Amino acid sequence: RYREALSGPSPQNPYTPAISTVTALATSLEMIQEEGIENIWRRHKVLAKATREGVKALGLKLFSPDKEESVVVTAVYPPSGVSASDIIKVMREEHGIWLAGGQSKLKGKIFRIGHCGYYMPADIVMTLSALERTLSSLGFDVPTGKGVEAAQRIFIENKA
Repeated sequence: RYREALSGPSPQNPYTPAISTVTALATSLEMIQEEGIENIWRRHKVLAKATREGVKALGLKLFSPDKEESVVVTAVYPPSGVSASDIIKVMREEHGIWLAGGQSKLKGKIFRIGHCGYYMPADIVMTLSALERTLSSLGFDVPTGKGVEAAQRIFIENKA
């Protein structure tokens, strides 16, 4: 349809163009240019490491090996007796934080904390704090403040 609409005597889009997507892309590219791509890569590595250390400090098990190469998301097994779905629901409804669930064979078995994009250390600290409260409300004995403390240590060590 695009080829047809653009090759006629008065070329035009066959559908309403995704102006908001193009505008968002332009803004994102400006932000990348301003921060610098190397700084963005570093920030994502630090955010990922802080998230993983925070989760481990809460006594939770990571889904994948603890490597810095995975800077997009941290996948976590819920503690025994607590469902991943309940964690996701409480985090969203009570704390306004959206976690992702597992997909396919992992649906209901893990939850995922994203940290790629426009995230800063305070976002991770807030997420870990809310996760501590969520786990506690769901009956898991949480070492209060340990997740946040572990993440903060990573941020301080990395001057983030």
